[in-house]
Amino acid sequence: MLLLIAMGASADRPIMTPQEGDLVGSWVGFDDSAPYFYRLNLQANNAGKLVILFYPKGEKDVYSLRWQLSDRTLQLFNIVSLTTNTEPITCALDGFDFRRMKVAISGATNGWRRTVMLVNEKALSAAMIESANVTNLTGLSNRTK
Repeated sequence: MLLLIAMGASADRPIMTPQEGDLVGSWVGFDDSAPYFYRLNLQANNAGKLVILFYPKGEKDVYSLRWQLSDRTLQLFNIVSLTTNTEPITCALDGFDFRRMKVAISGATNGWRRTVMLVNEKALSAAMIESANVTNLTGLSNRTK
């Protein structure tokens, strides 16, 4: 019973697992320390790019990669730097769904590790537009105030 509650499942509603097509597109977010912004673009042909942008300097590292979804596991592999003087990295996914994925990114040479929660850019944009369209909060229930 505890496992079903933790996974958000019930006997009449199975857990929906994203398919490859659900993951195609851009995923964006900041790491826990906030100065690094990440954009992961997953293409339908299982290629991808990862851009890591350091604020406020605007320095960026760009990586090409391959990805695959197999047995409910998303893998990022063959990660190759496209920028000079950039440390090789590895990526491990700690979980994902239709709207977010938690990625641990590690430096292969210096051993640093950052955790980043990436969100689906389309879902984020839609939520930002919807929330920006709310201009008058007086008619909303107490739950949304």
